[in-house]
Amino acid sequence: MDDKPEYIDRVTENAGLHNEAWQRTLDDMESIAETRREDGWEAATFQTIQTAPVSRADNDNPDRFGISTVLPDNHAEEFREIYEHNDLDQYQVYSTEVEGFMYLVIEVLDFDSKTTLLLALRYDLTIGRGMFKSVYDEDTIFTYVRTIDGTEIAVFEHEEYRPLLPEQARPPEGARPSENTGE
Repeated sequence: MDDKPEYIDRVTENAGLHNEAWQRTLDDMESIAETRREDGWEAATFQTIQTAPVSRADNDNPDRFGISTVLPDNHAEEFREIYEHNDLDQYQVYSTEVEGFMYLVIEVLDFDSKTTLLLALRYDLTIGRGMFKSVYDEDTIFTYVRTIDGTEIAVFEHEEYRPLLPEQARPPEGARPSENTGE
């Protein structure tokens, strides 16, 4: 791939910034979880190990697009149990962009049981253009959580997707999706 050396240069050149941004993301996730616990919530935190933006064109299923992230196998069962036994139907997104990467904490909540899952993840914006177009076309985004072997353990839909995208890729507030093709 012709751009591979450029990609490697970009990532290694900013390794310190990325390490700091990732550590801040993990610290933020733990801080949010601790605040929830102090308020009487059950809060579980999960650090993902790989994340990629996925567009409809990237796979055989045109309904599948968004953020695909991988949990380490040793945390998958705990995540799955909380996901399956709670109605995690609300979410908060905490995000920042650093040198071509989007760093996120996605918090999904069940207000009835006072349970929350927090996921720390990051994705490379240089490969996100197709996902942005899919998001604009459909006016929603999904987060897919899977194990290392590809087993899907959770899917979350985020109708308010702007916090999951970098500022320059967000459509203007109030714009209709058909007005924003990402191209």
